[in-house]
Amino acid sequence: MGRLGSKTLSLLAGTALAIPMVTPTATDASPVTQYVALAYSRFSVSKDFVGYSNALASAESASLKLCRKYVKGCQGAVWVYNGWVAYASVSTARGGDGFAYGATKSFAESHALHYCVLYGGDSKCVLRTVASTSPLASRFMKGGTW
Repeated sequence: MGRLGSKTLSLLAGTALAIPMVTPTATDASPVTQYVALAYSRFSVSKDFVGYSNALASAESASLKLCRKYVKGCQGAVWVYNGWVAYASVSTARGGDGFAYGATKSFAESHALHYCVLYGGDSKCVLRTVASTSPLASRFMKGGTW
């Protein structure tokens, strides 16, 4: 299973990261997308950006390129191979955010919400993005932060 909530993301607990989704859904991914990468910006409000590709570097590049098209201060969050990524945040100027990856949708969602609460979001955390690779072969899932 995947995980997230690293110390590097704990620094974001006091930042405004509530970002509306400009992200394609998992159904928008091309027929074979083995990697999904999620990027975000501390300076945006309720936006995160997902890139899909058959290569990790390309998925990361695509998500950063999309992010930079709309906001400044873009950085990578999480990526996954044959799995799910999720992002949760609050809609206020102060609060937490959480990122996670995993072999199942429910795992990624619950851990993103958990880390959002842990890093200051309390009960105001809301899932913003959930995306998966296609096709899913979860027994081969791997992921990480970037």
